[in-house]
Amino acid sequence: MKTVEVPELVLEKRVITQILADRASQTPDAPFVHIEGRTFSYGQMYEASLEVAQGLASLGVGRGQRVVMMLGNRAEFLLSWFGTALTGATIVPINPEWKAETLAYILTDAEPTVMLLTEDLLSAVNEVLPQLPTLKALVVLDPSEGSKISVGSGNASLGWTELLQVGKGFSLGEAPRFNDLLAVLYSSGTTGRPKGIAMPHAHVYAFGIQWSRATNFSGVDILYAPTPLFYMQATVLGLVPTLMAGAQIHIAPRFSASRYWESVRETGATITHGQFSLVPLLLKQPPSPLDRSHNCTRLFIAKSNAEFEERFGVRIIEIYGSSESNIVTYNPWEAHKLGSAGKANEKFEIAIVDDEDRVLAQGEIGEIVARPLEPYFISDGYYHRPEVTLDAWRNFWIHSGDRGYLDEDGYLFFVDRKKDVIRRKGENISSSEVELQVNTHPSVLESAAIPVPAETAEDEVMIYVVLQGGHSLDPADLITYLQGILPRFMVPRYVEMVESLPKTASMKIEKFKLRELGMTRSTWDREAGAYVKA
Repeated sequence: MKTVEVPELVLEKRVITQILADRASQTPDAPFVHIEGRTFSYGQMYEASLEVAQGLASLGVGRGQRVVMMLGNRAEFLLSWFGTALTGATIVPINPEWKAETLAYILTDAEPTVMLLTEDLLSAVNEVLPQLPTLKALVVLDPSEGSKISVGSGNASLGWTELLQVGKGFSLGEAPRFNDLLAVLYSSGTTGRPKGIAMPHAHVYAFGIQWSRATNFSGVDILYAPTPLFYMQATVLGLVPTLMAGAQIHIAPRFSASRYWESVRETGATITHGQFSLVPLLLKQPPSPLDRSHNCTRLFIAKSNAEFEERFGVRIIEIYGSSESNIVTYNPWEAHKLGSAGKANEKFEIAIVDDEDRVLAQGEIGEIVARPLEPYFISDGYYHRPEVTLDAWRNFWIHSGDRGYLDEDGYLFFVDRKKDVIRRKGENISSSEVELQVNTHPSVLESAAIPVPAETAEDEVMIYVVLQGGHSLDPADLITYLQGILPRFMVPRYVEMVESLPKTASMKIEKFKLRELGMTRSTWDREAGAYVKA
């Protein structure tokens, strides 16, 4: 496939709302977003978002303020996303499933002026309202008859229709600039409490550039996006590059493994979103003569898998990056190296360093670090966390917390998260490699490996296993199987069968929760040949 270059705007023009306005002016009738059975053209999206912006502005929203959105994959999310941006304020999308202490932590950190949410979330939010002095209004979607909530003196609660009505004729303030904060995205929290990542307009634009180059995305493409809008893949790596290219995006209500390829066929998608954990789930689906009956040629993002690519006729796009930085490496389309996350391009420099930030030689495993070669290609850091930002950005490198190595051609190979590395009997064990082998068992759907304390100062390997529906598997039989395919030091000591693994809404396994859980009465100990604490 020939590489397609998305034209780069000069820095001052890298404003997402201005790009939307320009598209609406140039191609107002061209289809843009398909969601909930509706299609928004570029012109319709701009006009509808402008109405929302006027409503928000009438409630006091403007530059330097934040709007929290606790919404699923629905049209109002998109209109609120662009509408907030048009006011010059900052978008703060939040997972609607967060509650209790985590929800209180995020909301108090975000300091919203307005919140948009569905009525079923009111009880959870109501507990936090006394801690939100900056909040002026709640916009409640899907309210039941007569529903009302008070948010204190001088504040308001209103429905979606009311929001559009109160803003009619209201003038917006100064338009946002390239260095204004477009969004604060709270991390999934797979390694601890979520942190807000501060992303200016130009940084989000730069993500769109990098993603388009990595995937060969262009205006003729149709993207299928089944991941949550409140995480960045569907917006920063979906909605935004679609806007930049003048393409189309189909946003699904949710991910379904059983209907995945059917949806890809129905939408006519040429490229689709995924996640690392989705490839094994899709491979476990029964083979079908329709597996290749689609127009899709690319899947972003997953680890290279020859069986998957052959069965479904798509190329897996493997990159390396983070929300804090950007897509810092990707495989050149005509020089793809299987298993690699690609190589740095003219926008970034990468290196592998030791614990003292000394650059390591080719082939040596260490922490992956990167730095941009152009302004605003990375985030502004962690919102309200200057000390954490300084630590992550120390010595002029963005520290990823990931381990990897560079080969002789400069291609990057990811090994593991630093916190996921298991140290056993003098050997460093990659948890992802253990999981990869466990998942080859025909009864296993997915798994997660973690370190647990050993009698020595090192670790033992523990594996959590989810079985395929209708299957049973004795832990001892799984160990016997693994002893045939793993080095002795990598064979797990502890096995626990579970119904599911804790995951974020973007399908990332929350290993910190598994580490907190540790061993239970259902944990089988290989060395004892019995369940622990039994």
